[in-house]
Amino acid sequence: MSFKKVIFSLEEPDVVRLIGRAASLADFENLQPPEVVAVLQAVVKATSDDLPDDDEPAPVPRDKLRYNAITGAVARKVAMGQTNSDIVRAHIDNDPNPLLGITIANEFRRRYKELDLQDLTPNEVMLGLYDGIVGTGNPTQERDVAAWSLLAYLFTACTVFKDRPIEVAT
Repeated sequence: MSFKKVIFSLEEPDVVRLIGRAASLADFENLQPPEVVAVLQAVVKATSDDLPDDDEPAPVPRDKLRYNAITGAVARKVAMGQTNSDIVRAHIDNDPNPLLGITIANEFRRRYKELDLQDLTPNEVMLGLYDGIVGTGNPTQERDVAAWSLLAYLFTACTVFKDRPIEVAT
């Protein structure tokens, strides 16, 4: 029996004791700024030195989650994280390092391409990006919220995943 099946066969209190409480909507509504900073710093610290130039941002298609087949709990986490996109953007824009935004965008583009080439499902790719932020073990709810908020920001900023071409009215 797989580990996943064993986990899902347990009662909720046993799951919480084993892997911790899942971040709730209330946790997302109370994003902690120090966690955003910690997540950004961890990404920069792990960044490759050989990064491509940043692309110009493009408008985000409204159906990007559906277009990329991101579903279920992963789609919900991205949607909840999107409520904090402005907070993440503000931390990036106000950071003393003027290259922070470009560095993070390029690093996540690289990570996305690396995962996408492994023939993973879109949800597995997103979870791979998430794991690259929080590392191994059980993250705190604060770190979980900050990580999903960063991923949602990057997802909506057209940094990771595919964009449906925007149709231009003629």
